[in-house]
Amino acid sequence: ANLGLTLSKTTSRTVHTVHLSKDGKMVHEDHDLVPASPALSSETTHSFRVDAVALLYGMPLTFAGEVLAHEFVHAYHALYPQRADPTDASKAMSQFASEGTAQLGAYHWLRDCVVNPRFLWLKRMRLRRIETNDDPDYGDGFRAAKEAFDKITARRFLLLPGAKFNRIFQHVAEEGKLPE
Repeated sequence: ANLGLTLSKTTSRTVHTVHLSKDGKMVHEDHDLVPASPALSSETTHSFRVDAVALLYGMPLTFAGEVLAHEFVHAYHALYPQRADPTDASKAMSQFASEGTAQLGAYHWLRDCVVNPRFLWLKRMRLRRIETNDDPDYGDGFRAAKEAFDKITARRFLLLPGAKFNRIFQHVAEEGKLPE
């Protein structure tokens, strides 16, 4: 069963799917819907659009919100107007930064938006899974993104509500890595 974000590139149609492994970890996969052709591979255009975000029917509300928050961060990175050129190796977005900030978005959604007492046990379980994930991109990436976010928050660098998230997501979209 797949869920996740569907992105389109002008040079090919790509579907980015996410599914749960048997041990409860999110697995990301990219699938090209149109076979690569020599004519397309020589193009250098890099515009993106988000075609869809899909969820499994019957998914628990708490988990659905977590997945949507995670995938919307990926959509933000893909659609950000000043996005770094993906062909520039010095600014190519690392999987570490991409998944780390996506997990940060999911983490904050769970932490701040799930308030119904009926879902608190699931909220605590999902928060703990994010915090203790041993995957290098999802777990270590999340902890590095959270540390960078906490530094931005501690400095009171920005005055607008929500701007802390914008700052970290913009930096990753522009530079391809987490702020130091």
